[in-house]
Amino acid sequence: MITNNQLPDSIAYTDRTPWHGAGTNIDGLYDSGASASEVLSTVYDQTGISTPVRKRPVMVAGGTKIPGYMATVRGENTLGIVRSDYRVLQDTGEFGVLEPPKEVMDEFNLKIATAGTFDNGATSWAQFKIDGGQFDAIKGDRVDPYFMLLNNHTGALKATAGGCSIRAVCTNTITYAYQQAKGKGLNLKHTKRVTDERVAEYRTAVGESIRVLMGVQAFYETAAQVQVNEAAWNSLLNFSVGAIKQVEDGARTNSRLQNRRDYLTGLFDGNSIGSELAGQTAWGALNAFSEFDNYHAGVKRRKGMEESAWTEEAQQAARWRNVLLDQKSPTQKAQQFLSVFVQNNGDLSQTGDALGFQVS
Repeated sequence: MITNNQLPDSIAYTDRTPWHGAGTNIDGLYDSGASASEVLSTVYDQTGISTPVRKRPVMVAGGTKIPGYMATVRGENTLGIVRSDYRVLQDTGEFGVLEPPKEVMDEFNLKIATAGTFDNGATSWAQFKIDGGQFDAIKGDRVDPYFMLLNNHTGALKATAGGCSIRAVCTNTITYAYQQAKGKGLNLKHTKRVTDERVAEYRTAVGESIRVLMGVQAFYETAAQVQVNEAAWNSLLNFSVGAIKQVEDGARTNSRLQNRRDYLTGLFDGNSIGSELAGQTAWGALNAFSEFDNYHAGVKRRKGMEESAWTEEAQQAARWRNVLLDQKSPTQKAQQFLSVFVQNNGDLSQTGDALGFQVS
């Protein structure tokens, strides 16, 4: 499960040290000449990802089993309580959902960016850099696409694969990366209907999902050329975070919504990282939302969501999914708007028609 604990149980990483300073740098494993698959196996052993998850009966005092429920266990750690028909999707092995097929590893020369576990092994993830996948949306503005694989062993989250644009090193960045990956790639529920054949298809489809991810370069380069004027920016804010309603004198105003709009506008107008390169374009708008969601709104907003969602984790699992995962975040809505906006070459009217949205 993903909770509001900041640090992972274990983390391996390449390149720069995470902000929290935890984990083990594994650049030396790649420098040793080991294959990508060999490095992956070593890292998974070091972080505990390769330790299998099992189901065990749940019993009350006196030894009576609770019918219909089982506990998931990794090593000595009890992870959560699940229904008896819960299918454990292992992280590694022939049908491991965190282990891309060797041919996919070789084709894209996948290199681990970060990997590890949270909550005593309940949630495990691996994030890969795609060798040669880096590009400049515009000169000097580097994009590093990542590919995320995440698994959970409490019944709260699906196994998920997909592209994302942020390096996952702690709870908040894992949460954001999961949101980005979800719906863009593949996912599997932990149910008895998920057969070995379905898992094999999922793993094979990882390669195709990476090919789709590689296609974002053309979109980003085009987005960097599409201007976003004041009317388009206001429509984007209305679509993604909500419109300010006109009120009568003395009526209560939505200051929180206004503050969010003002902050995003400030980022777009030049206060975001790299805004001097992106300018007031669709690419600049994407950057403004990404920075707001990740660095400014993320910690406070997600902490509240996570605390409310996991106070009673078994009873609140549905709320977690509804509040955080199934509903689109402002950034996801902004990406949807800007994707259509770029496809229509910056025509605001056509964008509104395509989205069924009243433009400003």
